[in-house]
Amino acid sequence: MGRGSGAFAIVACGIWTIQGRAQAPVVVLDVKPGTVGSVAAQIGARSGITITVTDPTAARLRSAGVRARVTIKEALVRALAGTGLEAVFYDASLVRVVRSRVLAPVRRPAKTPPPQVAAAPSADDVVAPDIVVTATKQRISPDRYPGTVAVVGAEGDWILRNGSEGTAAIARSSPLVQSTDLGQGRDKFFIRGVADSSFRGQTQAATGQYLGDVRLTYNAPDPSLNLYDMKRIEILAGPQAPLYGAGSLGGVIRLVPYEPDVYAPSARIAGDLASTRFGGLSRNSAAMVNLPIIEGHLAARFVVFDARRAGYIDAPAQGLKDINETRSHGHRAVLRIANVDGWTVDLGDVQQVQTVADGQYTFSDAAPLTRDVPLRQPFTNRYRLRFVTVRKETAEVELTSTTARIRHRLSTRFDAAPLFGIGATFDERDDIDLIEHETRWSGGRDQTSWVAGISGIRSISDTRSQLSNTQTQVSVAAVRRSFDGAVFGQLTSPFGEELSATLGGRVTYTNSTAAVVQSTVARSARFSRRAGRLSRMAALGWKPASDLSAFLRYEQGYRAGGLSVFPTEEGDFSQTYDPDTLDTVEFGIRLGDQRRGRLTFRASAFASTWANVQADIVTIVGITATANVGRGVIQGLNTEAIWRPSPSLDVRAELFVNNSRLIASDSQNRARRDRLPNVAAMGGRLAAMSKHQISNGRALSLNASARYVGRSWLGVGNALNIPQGNFLVTEFGGGFEIGATTINLQVENLTDVRGNTFAYGNPFTALDRRQVTPLRPLTVRLSFEHTF
Repeated sequence: MGRGSGAFAIVACGIWTIQGRAQAPVVVLDVKPGTVGSVAAQIGARSGITITVTDPTAARLRSAGVRARVTIKEALVRALAGTGLEAVFYDASLVRVVRSRVLAPVRRPAKTPPPQVAAAPSADDVVAPDIVVTATKQRISPDRYPGTVAVVGAEGDWILRNGSEGTAAIARSSPLVQSTDLGQGRDKFFIRGVADSSFRGQTQAATGQYLGDVRLTYNAPDPSLNLYDMKRIEILAGPQAPLYGAGSLGGVIRLVPYEPDVYAPSARIAGDLASTRFGGLSRNSAAMVNLPIIEGHLAARFVVFDARRAGYIDAPAQGLKDINETRSHGHRAVLRIANVDGWTVDLGDVQQVQTVADGQYTFSDAAPLTRDVPLRQPFTNRYRLRFVTVRKETAEVELTSTTARIRHRLSTRFDAAPLFGIGATFDERDDIDLIEHETRWSGGRDQTSWVAGISGIRSISDTRSQLSNTQTQVSVAAVRRSFDGAVFGQLTSPFGEELSATLGGRVTYTNSTAAVVQSTVARSARFSRRAGRLSRMAALGWKPASDLSAFLRYEQGYRAGGLSVFPTEEGDFSQTYDPDTLDTVEFGIRLGDQRRGRLTFRASAFASTWANVQADIVTIVGITATANVGRGVIQGLNTEAIWRPSPSLDVRAELFVNNSRLIASDSQNRARRDRLPNVAAMGGRLAAMSKHQISNGRALSLNASARYVGRSWLGVGNALNIPQGNFLVTEFGGGFEIGATTINLQVENLTDVRGNTFAYGNPFTALDRRQVTPLRPLTVRLSFEHTF
């Protein structure tokens, strides 16, 4: 590694994380004296983490290096001794070297320290790196963040085992997240019980989804991006309007990818084969290449993947097997320009195509895992994202500016024969063009931190629907345009040593229009609305000790109104729907030291009031429309306990309890109370993970989990009061690491439970109450990964 003067010393060598473990990793280092930039790069390369030096002047300072068997934290303390710099751990795999608040005198070491070997520390003596959840847009550790936060995928080989499953794997790993189960690329996700509808229509999502700093969707289903080469997934529960704007009623899911490394080349390949009982053979392959083009200044990181997810539902009358196969392929590419007068620029391109051959639902009165229908019902999701992110960090302030454009193409077909005769079909195509921008400034850390910024989103959605049978054909095309412009800010300030207060707000201007632009009948509809909105949040944090903290939080969320347009047999129909708002009060407590405690406990209780609930509903003729359906009330509790009886074993238990009601009026104007759809009254997960170092370069890991999903209902009202859920699914597996190679064998749905994950598959037969989406049968998956 040369003596670069670059601002960044970034190393990401393999997927290695230690999120929440009691014992910090010990590494053997022999890094010679040199510039801080080169020494940090070598420590990162040999430890498998990302270390950045954000100040070009600091990168040129002299470091004594480090020769010892130590933790990464201690290695950086030794390497930065006397430089006036310190290491800030943003999470388990990202460290930034910044100037110390109290600068030590800069000196050039007179003599290289002699080699030394430190004794291996005990579990009680080792402290894991500090963790910062970057979804907060500030430098706040989870124990000081006044809200509920969860991290998925940072432990063990979770990404290797679940990467090809996309976002659906997150719902299986965290009871905080619930989802529909139409299939990859067409699901809706809900956080902590904020569920508007089980159906996909034209309303904005209730959960915000992000890749890094880029918003992935606006009024579209989950794109279910492949998770290969991701560091972790961060979940913020509760409405996040002050920081994230509209469409974050329930919270935010943020995918955090690995960044390009401008110093060290690296590559990884991964793949898996899976066999599903009563189904076919699945396969998945992925590869990552990181190539420094100009050392310290220019690098490219490229990820490519291809997957086939076998079906498991048969159509005997047609002589077809495994009709619900899913295929996906795509890439993620980022070009990084670094160390240009302290600036970093990332240029990114993401593409993914998913094709679902047929729906994955069956009928309750048919043979298990079978469905005979006269025609196939395919679905295609084509997703394209291009973005540019510019960053600059000084000792006091960090600037982040992101601009992105998203092109999203969705096409689906449903069999409409049950209502409109043999051969009738309903086809829908959505073309979505989304442009977004955010520039924000942030500073401070933990007890005193702040963020302020501006943002804008322009969305154009062109929806074309067609209902056809042998006698008639009705088509309608509608275009919806919306623009959101906002100014936002949030400040956390201490009151004494134990208390802190956080205030935040967002002023938003919204301009929404919609119109029918083409129809087979002489009918037109137009909608236009301009509105301003102030969203507020306030929170108190209390931290009297390192192993005890609590918070009280109030926050708001909202979605804009719009126009719903759809065809019927008599022609097209349109109706407007109003904005909805969600107000949440939450109290939480945390016990135990997340970095080194043998037992930690987290719990939060919340109450939400949801005004003017927007929901996608199924009409009596099977068409999906959007409407305001009433007022919602949600109370809930979520808990998490982690027990570490030894440094090599983690046992985790999570529980989610939800009590929700939708209060609406029927045709006689009488109050009707229903549960909100698709969210169970209770759910939980018990998981254990163990990892044992067999010898140098060899390790054995074991994992097991049991997940219970309580009973929920498909929709609201008597017609859609159809039960689903109420099943327990188990999983068991193990992995073996041999040097740079990892091999994993996993058994999913160990007891081959059928269950009913989702009582929906086709809107034209939803009201007959026969639809069932069974769990994927017992599946054995063999995965491997090799790092070069």
